[in-house]
Amino acid sequence: MWIVERGIDEAVILDDVIVRVVSVSSEEIRLAIASPDATPRYREVVLNRPRQHSDSELPIVAPGAVPE
Repeated sequence: MWIVERGIDEAVILDDVIVRVVSVSSEEIRLAIASPDATPRYREVVLNRPRQHSDSELPIVAPGAVPE
């Protein structure tokens, strides 16, 4: 795990993904994440939930679409 300090409007670039700090308050940090449309997007809560399907049965979802 990397721990990187960035200020407001500063970014970290990981391959072709840009993570920029938008705002910081005492309760939250807001980030803007830019990536090519072809890059799959997953949230940690989605990846860590109990599996209901085998990997070969997972539905294919187009970028920007909402899975059912």
